[in-house]
This record gives sequence, structure tokens and C-alpha cells, in this order.
Amino acid sequence: MAKKSVTNTTGKVSRKWAHGMRVLRWQCAPVSPMWQSTEDYVSILLVAVCTALAYLGCAADSIAAGDSGDIVVSAVTGSTPHPPGYPLVSIFYGTTVWMASRFAPTVPPTFICSLTSGVLGSAASCMLFLACRRVSDNAPSVLFTCLYSWGRHIWSYSIVPEVFALNNFFVCGALLFVAHNMTRPHGFTVASLRAGALLFGLAM
Repeated sequence: MAKKSVTNTTGKVSRKWAHGMRVLRWQCAPVSPMWQSTEDYVSILLVAVCTALAYLGCAADSIAAGDSGDIVVSAVTGSTPHPPGYPLVSIFYGTTVWMASRFAPTVPPTFICSLTSGVLGSAASCMLFLACRRVSDNAPSVLFTCLYSWGRHIWSYSIVPEVFALNNFFVCGALLFVAHNMTRPHGFTVASLRAGALLFGLAM
């Protein structure tokens, strides 16, 4: 019985080791250089244009469900939304509403905030594509970005005034930061770690 138990254990370890080696070889598979062909330029352009047209074309021109009303009131009056206050959201959306009131005073603030969410959502998709492209080839990167961009929650929060569009923007920026530094010849530097700490803090 003891000999049989040892044999079974050895077989399980061998299978796990073989599986780990297959995963390692897949992770270390060579990736085609970035920006060496027109595919990368076309892909990032398509991601930017398609997501921007989709999000901006569906942007809400009235108060939607959730915290949209709170965010719009905060942007217009400069007040503080419900806890935890979202200071960065208030500053960002308030700035866009203030600028729009100077150049397009007839556009409703709610629509301006929705457009701002759409721009942030499109920029997040672009950064996610660049992050994926750092560690994978063009086609998988486009596929993953499309699955993300057309996801139910990402879509619904990129067309209304909400806090999640700005959060997604910083999170995708953090992913791009990690992918970029991990694939550099010298890896992370002290300066990049400081910038990353700031970026990750904003993404929280």
C-alpha cells in the first residue's frame, strides 16, 4: 500500500510539473514587436474610434439611475457628493462642465457629464489594448479589448455620469504601467515606481 501511495503521489507531482511547464512555455511565447506593422496602428485607431462613437452616441442627456444626479449636482455647484465624497470626480467633471458653460452654454450639464464618461471609457479601452499588446499579439489584444469594452457594466457606466468611468480609466492606466515596465529591458526604476504609486493611489 505504501509503495502504491508513493507511486500515485509521484505521478500527481509529475503531471503538475508538466502542466506548469506548459503554462510557462505559453507565458514565455515570443510576442511580435509592437508598432512594427500597420496592424497595431489600425487596431488602436479602430478601438479609439469605435468605442468613442458607441459611448458618445449613446450618452444620456438626462439623469439616469444610481448616483448620476448626485454627480451632476456636484459638478454644477461645486458641492460634495455623498460619502466618501469623490473629490477627484467632482474636480474632473466640474472642470468639464465649467469649460462647456463657456463654449457651449446651451448644452445641458447632464449631457456634458455623460460625454465626459464616454471619453474616459474610450481612453480606458485604448490603454487596455496597449497593455494587452505589450504581453500578447495583436489579435488576442483586440479580442480582449472588445470583450471588455462591450461588457454590460463597462458599457452602462460609460454613457452616464458616474464615478466608475474615471476609476476604469485609472485602473487601465495602472495595467498599462505594469505591462510597460515588466517588458522593458531594465524593468522598474525608482522614478517609475514613484509614478506607479501615484497612479495606483488614484485608481483606488
